[in-house]
Amino acid sequence: MKHFLCTVFVLLIGPLAVNAKVRLDVSGQRGTESIQTYVRTHTPDLMRTVSEQLGLSATGHIRIRIGRNAREMRTLALREQKSLPPEWAEGLAYPKRGVIYLHADGPVDEIHETLVHELSHIAFEQIDRFNIAPRWFGEGLAVWQSESDGLNRVWLLTKAALADRLFRLAELNRGFPVNGARAEVAYAQAVHFIGFLHDEYGRKTFQALLKRMQTVQEPFSVQVEQTYGMPLGRLEMTWRSSIRGGWGYLALLADSTTLFVLCTVLLIIGWRQRRLERRQRLEQLRRDEAAMDAEIRYNAQAEDDSLDVYDGQPPTYH
Repeated sequence: MKHFLCTVFVLLIGPLAVNAKVRLDVSGQRGTESIQTYVRTHTPDLMRTVSEQLGLSATGHIRIRIGRNAREMRTLALREQKSLPPEWAEGLAYPKRGVIYLHADGPVDEIHETLVHELSHIAFEQIDRFNIAPRWFGEGLAVWQSESDGLNRVWLLTKAALADRLFRLAELNRGFPVNGARAEVAYAQAVHFIGFLHDEYGRKTFQALLKRMQTVQEPFSVQVEQTYGMPLGRLEMTWRSSIRGGWGYLALLADSTTLFVLCTVLLIIGWRQRRLERRQRLEQLRRDEAAMDAEIRYNAQAEDDSLDVYDGQPPTYH
């Protein structure tokens, strides 16, 4: 804590115009200057891309704060925003206040993804003007814009589906689990469902939903049904079926625990097979030895019979 209280924040640049409607401020702890430069250089194009994907022209004032590591980033956010961030958070966004928190402890490509993720949250604030979007929709949209459906995320999702461990979307309306492992499932579920809505029914339909959310004050479930022509619950059921049918048991087989059990079973089967083969070889050797012994005895008997001292006329007894 003493180390944090002694931290000095350095303003790298003044307000930067992302476009005619957006201003950007970047500041951070000492030692994060290179990441501040990266953020300052790339944010204009990233914000433009994020906004265009959502059918928006972003506006407002964005402030980005950068800590040296995740712990100091979370401490900074707690001090400034008066709310406790989750321990697993790698980035934070407070859309209504236009503030983003990042940290510099990691590869640049990961920082890049986190930046896009948080910019998506900032841009989505324009769409969700009436606060009707459930939490999973905004989070899923941010991940969908910043990351691809990585193989690890797909495995995680399909394993959860096969084990009947998926959340109902309604369970994620207010927030995500605090537990990191369950939160990963929730995030994977949200982003995959967003991709399903976009890819299965087309970009135009998806952007029509976003536009309707921006202009019409109706419950989210009504917005979805009016746009897609079916209830949200039916869309969710169709999506769940596509997960099980699309990947099936490949994800189950990819699980390290399953692979360990499978390898153990194969080793046991192999050991039993080798043991059976060895037993069969021993039995064959015993049969071969018995046959050889019989042949030796037969040959020995034949040699004894050839020595007939009576010349074929054995004596008689009276």
